[in-house]
Amino acid sequence: MVAFGVMFIGISKAGFGGGMGMLTVPICAVGLTQLGEDTRFAIGFLLPLLCLGDGISLWHYRGRWRWDSVKWLVPGALLGIIAGAWMMKKVSPAMFQLLLGCIAIGFVIFHIQRSRIIRDPSDSAANETREPLWWSWLIGIISGLTSTFAHGAGPVVAIYLVPKNLPKAVFVGTNALIFSIINWMKVPFFIQKEFITVETLKWNLGLFWLVPLGVLAGVFLHGRVSEKLFRNVVLVTTFLAGGKLLYSGVTAMLG
Repeated sequence: MVAFGVMFIGISKAGFGGGMGMLTVPICAVGLTQLGEDTRFAIGFLLPLLCLGDGISLWHYRGRWRWDSVKWLVPGALLGIIAGAWMMKKVSPAMFQLLLGCIAIGFVIFHIQRSRIIRDPSDSAANETREPLWWSWLIGIISGLTSTFAHGAGPVVAIYLVPKNLPKAVFVGTNALIFSIINWMKVPFFIQKEFITVETLKWNLGLFWLVPLGVLAGVFLHGRVSEKLFRNVVLVTTFLAGGKLLYSGVTAMLG
């Protein structure tokens, strides 16, 4: 399960644009808790691998991003990361499982209702739009919080980017840049709070090669597997993993 979760980082980013990458977190969390590790161990273990996946994604979409759509998001994201890192140390392992399960299931609900919430970037008009500064900061803070707790800021960033009516290639490239910045900003806080440890880095060394292998698999699957089938399989799997985390969290809290 852990190996599949890591490989899925590359599959999602290279084959299907990264929108379904949330599957990585609950799958790895379930697998690692079965091996006796804390749920927070999974969050720290995944961050360097996500940074590797971001690097590959940035190279693929190099130059196809809009910095003006990113710069005002970064200060708010930093505040959200600081708050999230502080809160994570205050949350019990059982409560953290509950939170992670809720975020995973919320991710599924968001994608099912996505067309009712925001328009697809391919349907965007030619003219780009600008948002008020306070909105950029608010989305940045929420992105930093959700990304710190569960590497799950994808839906939040989508709500921010889609209404800007960016061309599709620029939308994907800008999305990649945002997540690269957010994930790298998290690294020093994860080290300081001991979410990234020698033990998590040992796991990284053993499994990092699955990220580029996932990229190759994603490139191969792209065009051979329908995006609808891929999305449905991911949503069902994410929902089941989120349910498992909720069940484990509730069971642990009830003793």
